[in-house]
Amino acid sequence: MKNVQLSLDEQEIKNHELNFVQEKVDVKNQVMKRINQERYKKKPVWYRKTAPIAVVGSLLLFTSITVYAGSQLMEIKDEKGKIVMKTQEEVKSKKQTEIWEAQDKIYDSSKIIENLKPGEVAAVYINDEKANPEKLINFVHNEVNYKTYSDFLRELTEKEGPSLKPPAYLPEGYNFESGVVMAQTPDPSPSAHDKMYEKLQKEMRQEAEKSGEKVIVKNNINWSKSNYASLTYSKDQENTYLYFSATLISNNEMPVREYSKDRTIEKVKIGQHEGFYAYYHPTNNMKDHQRTWIDKQLTWIDKQRNIVYDIYPSENNKLTKEELIRIAESIK
Repeated sequence: MKNVQLSLDEQEIKNHELNFVQEKVDVKNQVMKRINQERYKKKPVWYRKTAPIAVVGSLLLFTSITVYAGSQLMEIKDEKGKIVMKTQEEVKSKKQTEIWEAQDKIYDSSKIIENLKPGEVAAVYINDEKANPEKLINFVHNEVNYKTYSDFLRELTEKEGPSLKPPAYLPEGYNFESGVVMAQTPDPSPSAHDKMYEKLQKEMRQEAEKSGEKVIVKNNINWSKSNYASLTYSKDQENTYLYFSATLISNNEMPVREYSKDRTIEKVKIGQHEGFYAYYHPTNNMKDHQRTWIDKQLTWIDKQRNIVYDIYPSENNKLTKEELIRIAESIK
């Protein structure tokens, strides 16, 4: 069974400098980079330290180098006893870090996204053994931030994305800020036998071998469906955010949440659904580049809809576990 890594990882991102500032847009962007990184956390993600939010959120790659420990295991089962979601502890991979470092030397995805129109997707092939040992394709998406829920819903419906409705309950002061509908890009998993991916991979590899270029880019990759959407709510004048995401999973996929060992995980009930509440408290001597910008995460699975939902408060958000569960229960 193919695993879908849908967690908030605590891996150190090599050389990723996060300056802790109080300007609203900077803090928001750092949080969203971390959140959207999780959408396609697939052994491992090609995380670009210079990438816009959209790039980080639309990465889809597989490799065989990630190793997992067995502690912190929790499972959610359906009425037949089948496991439908679980947690596990993440273990850092030296080889994965080396791949990221190699990519950083030859590939700047922010430059690629500058050439994309809003909503467009590009395929990127890195012709380098150290940066791309399995000869895979990376996909980047110049996402559109919809400023009204009606515009967001129109795009979500058109792209047949996962249901994500506004919460009926929110603490006072929170207002809708934006919504994003992300592209469902071709599946690189060998078990998927995705003909579009296989054809594209063959073409780009051949072009790279013929030209000798380190980076091959194909713009305007066709996409018509979405399997991930997110909403952002903000609290005026307080630099405080609340993020919601929905990830559509197929029947043969197992959602897996990875957590570092310094997080505390609890199994919780959100209405009729089961999920996990994870939290940790950064130490006062933590350096800025080590901050995750999120210290709480509420995750649950709607087995009938095959959707995994997440709520992420920003680090300065004072919402309690009980309040987050109440908010989650108001999303119908």
